[in-house]
Amino acid sequence: MERAKQWMGILVWALFALAGCSQEERQQLVDQANQKLEEASQQIEAASEELTDAQEQATEQAVDLGDSLTSSIADGASTAQAELGLAGRIQLKTTPPVNTKACYATFIPASGGRPAFLQLRSYRSESEETYPSVFLQGQVEATTVSELSGATVQMQMYLQRESGGPIAYATSGTWVSVQVDNVADKQLSATIQEAPLVQTADNATLSVTGTIQGVLP
Repeated sequence: MERAKQWMGILVWALFALAGCSQEERQQLVDQANQKLEEASQQIEAASEELTDAQEQATEQAVDLGDSLTSSIADGASTAQAELGLAGRIQLKTTPPVNTKACYATFIPASGGRPAFLQLRSYRSESEETYPSVFLQGQVEATTVSELSGATVQMQMYLQRESGGPIAYATSGTWVSVQVDNVADKQLSATIQEAPLVQTADNATLSVTGTIQGVLP
């Protein structure tokens, strides 16, 4: 708006100046008016370039800020998860699918005539149980957890989707086959082969397969 006023002022000045002048004087005034118009045009162009540069800089700063915030949020989530001791997961392919937020693997060595066990569950302790809740436990012949790598363990299994809800479980004498794929770096990965579970709500059979990524203590 301010530049438009300047242009109008130049034109008005030129029209008044031309009145009553000789041809030579009029030409000089026209040249002066053209020079002023050229200077105004250059000023407008320079201002436009400055505005474009400012907009580009603001856009870059906004993008950098967005990246920084995203990174901070991700770091904060990872830190919070680590502080809570949450890690690992259990993913079950069933209807509907089940995904837990954590999985803790525990090797219980043989003691006092009692055999060794492998325990996998989606919660650290009973007082910290969250839902969906998954629990697996099976007897093993290994003396250390590292010996389980590559082994197939027959396990009992319980699944409860929500607090107070029905439970799906492996019936007595029916075991769930769990293939321990790898044990390394405080991590135990395993695959649940097809497991028929019985639902307490209606005694219907629920077919389950899945993967486990458990954290060892």
